[in-house]
Amino acid sequence: MTKIINFCKIVCTIKDYGGANSRVPENDFFGEIIKGQLQGEGSPTKSAYRNHVEMCKELGLVRKENGDLVLAELGLEYYDAIPSTENGKKFVDRKTDELKGKLIEIVIAKSELIQREIGKGTIDEYVDNGETRFLISDQGIEKIDKNFLGLLTDLGLITIRNNEREIDGKVAGRSPSIRHTRQTEEELWSVLNKQRENGREAEIQTVAYEKKRLMDLGVKQDIRDRVERVSKHNTRAGFDVVSFNGKNISAKYDRFIEVKATTANYPIFYWSENERAVAKEKGDEYFIYIYINFGTEAQRLVTPIQNPYREIVEKNYEHVRPITTWRIVWNEKIWKN
Repeated sequence: MTKIINFCKIVCTIKDYGGANSRVPENDFFGEIIKGQLQGEGSPTKSAYRNHVEMCKELGLVRKENGDLVLAELGLEYYDAIPSTENGKKFVDRKTDELKGKLIEIVIAKSELIQREIGKGTIDEYVDNGETRFLISDQGIEKIDKNFLGLLTDLGLITIRNNEREIDGKVAGRSPSIRHTRQTEEELWSVLNKQRENGREAEIQTVAYEKKRLMDLGVKQDIRDRVERVSKHNTRAGFDVVSFNGKNISAKYDRFIEVKATTANYPIFYWSENERAVAKEKGDEYFIYIYINFGTEAQRLVTPIQNPYREIVEKNYEHVRPITTWRIVWNEKIWKN
């Protein structure tokens, strides 16, 4: 099973023993890497590490040149993400959020690898409590490469929930072999109603959050009482809640909040063209508040995104996947001809 610690040990061995060029003869590498055993590493055998190295090659961390193993540019980036002491010694056996996030980023970017492996099995897609879930059948699990499966599991991209293996939508969404499960009209309305309830409750909680934030800043009661849900009387405003930033309070609102809520454990949301246009207009006065794990004990408000047009559209557009909707005005006489 491929694990984060194994990857850390591979890139550190090549870097530490490979000199300035970050390369080491393959035979010397395998002789060195099996020395000693780290906690959580598993059995450090040559055969096991040959499989781990092959996975590193697949992900672009390592390449082979003239019998040597060489750290690629992506491998050097991964090496830099491994935590170290003040003296520069790497903590090979530590799995930090930064390190895990870096490896998730690398895996997600390898869409051809994901399609090849996940595409071997069938993924069922259906909506549960307003969120899309992707489940891999037992038969599908058996078809996926065990090292790749171990990597996805170690990264939390595959989890077991109620004895079902669920694959993260960031991975499943790239697979061409997803089978859509049927959904009845009653089930659809149930989902839509749940989403509506979550949205309204998230907005109510945001109003309370804002009033508490302003109170902590010493803002007077009469100003705090003006924080409100605009969406109650105008769903086309491009934001849900109006508030104040808390500095130089005046009669004018200067914090416009679009509220998003998801029962997923990572921030994912849909952003309409109208919301995006208003965000562009409002600039630093526009915020997106995202609640994850909504309605559960693990519910959390992610750090608010200020000026999301700048942060999402101008800086990180590669993380946005547009969804096209056609608006058609049908003129029977014209179209008939």
